[in-house]
Amino acid sequence: MELISEEHYRQQMEEVVEPGLARICRRGFLAARRKRTGSIGKLYYEYYRVADPRGNVVISHGFTENAEKYRELIWYFVREGYQVFIMEHRGHGRSFREVEDVSLTHVEHFRDYVEDFSRFVKRVVIPAGKGKPLYLFAHSMGGAVGAAVLERIPGLFEKAVLSSPMMKVNMGKAPVWLAWLVTAVYTALGYGKEYAPGHCPYPGEGRFEKSSATSRARFDYYEEKKRSHRWMQNHGASCRWAMECIAGAARVRSRRGCARVSCPVLVLQAERDAFVADRGEVLFSDRVRRGRCVKFPGTKHELYRSGNETLEKYLGTIFAFLEE
Repeated sequence: MELISEEHYRQQMEEVVEPGLARICRRGFLAARRKRTGSIGKLYYEYYRVADPRGNVVISHGFTENAEKYRELIWYFVREGYQVFIMEHRGHGRSFREVEDVSLTHVEHFRDYVEDFSRFVKRVVIPAGKGKPLYLFAHSMGGAVGAAVLERIPGLFEKAVLSSPMMKVNMGKAPVWLAWLVTAVYTALGYGKEYAPGHCPYPGEGRFEKSSATSRARFDYYEEKKRSHRWMQNHGASCRWAMECIAGAARVRSRRGCARVSCPVLVLQAERDAFVADRGEVLFSDRVRRGRCVKFPGTKHELYRSGNETLEKYLGTIFAFLEE
């Protein structure tokens, strides 16, 4: 596969990738219910049509992300003959939010993500999927969401690729249970929609050195877009988000949950991941019946934004798994 040149990254993205994807992209909104009020919100989605697809790849993005961040990866899937579907999770991107602060990433219940994504697959992906197999690609928080769907609806996906999945939050030397307890107390005291300890609003720019990417060209391209669009500026987590997602990840990696996964699962692991704990990824891949874990040396959390040398191996591993 010919990768986008890091040296001429912006030019190729603006002149080749973006126009090429725009010609085959369809956009829409899917209704979703706000549990607390009963009102209806809208979830934004995109899908990329291929005339005679080999299959359908459904992307579940990570914490604070959106469809825009996956343009290059979508391009590679399309070039390999796959239709691609991506929905922006509630509280992210152009989907509805339950807080007014666009920097604050909030969810009332982890299961809301799971129910939204399941509905998206059933109501949008399958009708447009041309009867071809469904494959899951999920990153970070989206990996936990995707895995929960695998457990809830066995047989929905033919195969699943989980890239740096949030099976356990990396808290450094602090125990995860303590982070859950602190955020649970804050939530019980009425601060569920406030920033979790250590989290803050979008500062207006990001620093490559502290980012989860290892490709400067890929980081700079997306960061410039993020500075220009408020809907892309998700940043910190709410106390309720932290409480719900720590607990949700624990349920997903449990033996009981893993036993319900019926399809082959490929877990892709970053060696220098600062956001998810490698122990959770290994536990999950060991506990599912047909799981496999592959680690990429020298990489950070966002494997799909690695340098070309690593990205070539990363994509090669994914496509070999889907095609074998």
